Amino acid sequence: MKATGFSAFTGLLLAFAALGATPSQQDKLDWIRAHAEPVRSVDIADEDFSDLMPLAAAIGDARIVQLGEATHGDGTAFLAKSRIVRFLHEYMGFDVLLWESAMLGCRMMDAGLRDADKSAYEAAQNNIFAIWSQSAQVQELLEYLKRTQATVRPMRTAGVDCRLGYAEHKEKWAPEFLLGFFDRIDPQLLTQQQREEIFRICRTVEYSDYYYNPGPRDLDMSVMHMLVEYLDTHGDAVSARSSAAEADFVRQLLVSEIGYERFCDETGRKVEQKTINRDMIMGQNLVWQATGPFRNHKIIVWAHNFHIMESQYMRGTAEAFDRFDAEHPEAGPMGHVASYALGEQLYTIGFSGYAGSYGYANDQEAPNPIAPAANDTLEWYLNQVDSPHAFLDFQSLPAGHWLRQPLKARFYFWKENTSLWPRVYDAVFFSKTIEPSVNWQRNGQAVKSPDPR
Repeated sequence: MKATGFSAFTGLLLAFAALGATPSQQDKLDWIRAHAEPVRSVDIADEDFSDLMPLAAAIGDARIVQLGEATHGDGTAFLAKSRIVRFLHEYMGFDVLLWESAMLGCRMMDAGLRDADKSAYEAAQNNIFAIWSQSAQVQELLEYLKRTQATVRPMRTAGVDCRLGYAEHKEKWAPEFLLGFFDRIDPQLLTQQQREEIFRICRTVEYSDYYYNPGPRDLDMSVMHMLVEYLDTHGDAVSARSSAAEADFVRQLLVSEIGYERFCDETGRKVEQKTINRDMIMGQNLVWQATGPFRNHKIIVWAHNFHIMESQYMRGTAEAFDRFDAEHPEAGPMGHVASYALGEQLYTIGFSGYAGSYGYANDQEAPNPIAPAANDTLEWYLNQVDSPHAFLDFQSLPAGHWLRQPLKARFYFWKENTSLWPRVYDAVFFSKTIEPSVNWQRNGQAVKSPDPR
């Protein structure tokens, strides 16, 4: 994806490899200190972007940049991502932010940000998930998104998740949105029974409910399939009363819900080998956003480290990675689906740290401690950099480099995993200390949301 860098120290590592030797721990520490890029600040108000210029060089011509987080309670990662979003917008021309949140909710948030009578928080509340909308560390980003609406290049907001989100979205807004759209085209299209079934589908399809309360739900999904077919076969009637963009959004929302119901149904029936999962659908939604509505835009994706993985294969040789990815091109995670479809247009940054704590902005429980990273992990090496934060591009590493070999790291819920990380992420953003996400309305004391996601 990126041109291979070469230095005297890299030459030394390759010489070790040629001789069959492994670099010593001190050699690795020296390399990290020489090549990891120090990042001075994660404050979105810091307009001196000189410390982020290495990101621009690494991202290059990529049109979609994915930003991860080890948990949804990593306040420091939220701050870092917020500043990177501003940098990508102001310096590199990115103008779309896709959230790991409901498509319809994010559409409503986008409209709210453009509404002069709504605050940034009001636009986000009950639209993107509460783990972010209620986080103190995300509020400045929301305010920034709001301010850009008055500029020549406003930031657009959209979603990739197949989940419909909050209870009021599932019970009211989503079904009413669908019925309102089709009633505008043909008020006689849907029977009363079909209308009621659309409400039941939107209200019922939720993974956690199927997981904890297994069993069939006997939903009649034929109405959703019929609506997709109608859009595909009645172009003139649709275009007479709807824009192409709105019809395309409705179609994708239906396709996403159909896929999500299949995943939930297989979960409820305890099907061991599922034919689809949430991440596959999110990946399809991401590809649709990137090749459809925002095909002429530069896009930032905000999601968990797991969802943005460019390969779901975690262990084995490079050949095993190649074989698995080739045999499962449409399998999750979202990032793998997107990587297969978008190729070098995609650049993915995993986020990690050395120690600290994490906590959820929409939860009352005390923060969870993050123990210091163990010796010889990726985070242990990056902690030796003399900077509170650091960025390391994996794609410029030469073949045979020690970072391209199996290595322990803590990208997922602060648990150690061993993988070939340059096959999973294009880069890592590292923070020495992780502070928990806190609820912005209670001076740092988290509160429970009535609907936790």
